Amino acid sequence: MNLDSPEEIGRADNRSMLQTCLNFPNQLEDAVKLTENLVFPEEVRLKDRTVHFEKPSRIVVAGMGGSAISGETLRGWLIGRTGIPVEVCMDYRLPSYVEGEGCLVVAVSYSGNTEETLSSFVDALRRGCMVVSVSSGGLLMNFSKRLGTPHIEVPRGLLPRLAFPYLFIPLVRTLQALEVDVDVSIEDELQDAVKTLKDIKQTLIPESPVDSNPSKQLALKLDGFIPAIYGFRWMKPVAERMKGQFNENSKIPCFCNYFPSLNHNEMAGWINADSSKLFKLIMLRDPQEEPKEITNRIELTRELLEQRLGGVIELWSRGRTRLARILSLIYIGDVASIYLAFLRGVDPYSLPSVAWVKSQMAKRLDTPKRLEEVVDALTDE
Repeated sequence: MNLDSPEEIGRADNRSMLQTCLNFPNQLEDAVKLTENLVFPEEVRLKDRTVHFEKPSRIVVAGMGGSAISGETLRGWLIGRTGIPVEVCMDYRLPSYVEGEGCLVVAVSYSGNTEETLSSFVDALRRGCMVVSVSSGGLLMNFSKRLGTPHIEVPRGLLPRLAFPYLFIPLVRTLQALEVDVDVSIEDELQDAVKTLKDIKQTLIPESPVDSNPSKQLALKLDGFIPAIYGFRWMKPVAERMKGQFNENSKIPCFCNYFPSLNHNEMAGWINADSSKLFKLIMLRDPQEEPKEITNRIELTRELLEQRLGGVIELWSRGRTRLARILSLIYIGDVASIYLAFLRGVDPYSLPSVAWVKSQMAKRLDTPKRLEEVVDALTDE
C-alpha cells in the first residue's frame, strides 16, 4: 500500500470507513447543532416514585467501548473545572454509592442494545436516580419512551466507533441543561473544537502527502510494531480511545497507561524484556496545559526507554482550548488506525470476535427479556 496514492487508498476504502472517519469535524458540528436546545422535564413519574430533575451532585456515565470513552472524555475535559464528581461505569451494575435523585446517570449506547448499559440503566431507575439515555434507537430508546425518561436520539447508520461526536456532545449538553457549574465557557470550547478539527482535516485526507499528514506518518511508524500509548490527566481518554481504535480498526494488540502511575510500575517491565523492541511508545503531549511535573516525567521516561523499545513517538495536540486539544489527538489517532489497517491489508470494518462473544452471550443469558420485565414493573400504567 502506497499511502501517497489516493487511488490505492480509495480502492482499499471499499466501505467508506476512512471517509466517514474524516467526517469527524462535520459530525461534531452537527451534534452541537442538534443538541443546542436540549431541555429536560422537571420530573419523571414512575410507578412507585417521582424523580425530580435538578442540578446533580454526582454524574455517572454508563457505557461500553466507544460509548464509555465519551464519558471518559467528559471526565478528562472537566478535570479542575467542576466540583461535581464525574465517573464512568463499564459494568452491568452501578457502584453501591450511586443512589437517589442527587445522582445523574447517563446511559450511552449507540445501538441502544448493549446489555451492560441496559442493565445499568435499569439499575439506576431502581435506585431513584435521575436517568438520561443516549442512543440511535434500540431497547434503550424503547425503554426510555415507555418510562418517560429523557432520551437523546442520535443519527443512525454509523458504526458505533465512528459515532463518537454524537455520543460525546449530548453529555456536554446535559451538563448545560441541568445547569452544572463549569469554570469554562462551554460554547467557546465547542466552537474552537469544531474550527480546530476542520483545519486539521485537510492535513489528514488521502490527497495530503505523507510528509504533511500526521495520521499517515503515525500509521507508517507503527506498521510492524505494537503500540503502547501514554497519556496523563485529560489525555487519559485519548490514550484509551487510540488503544480501542488500533484494536478494532487496525486489528493489532495495543496498550495504554498514564503518568505518573506508570513510572511506579510499568516502566520497570521494559528494561530487561526480550520483547521490548516489538513495541513503539506513543507519548501524548499538550503544548499549553502540560503540568511541569508531567513534562519532567515524560522527558525522563523517554530518555530511559527510547533505546530499549522499537522507538518513541511524540504526538502534540492542537487547538486553543482543552476540548479542541483532546479531540485533535482523538481525530488524528482515529484516522491513523484506518491507514494502518490499509497498510496491513486487513478489513477495518468487521469485528468477528466481538460479534461472536455477543452472539454467545445472547444464547446463554437473555438479558433483554429480563430487563423488559423490570421496565414493565416500573412503568406507571
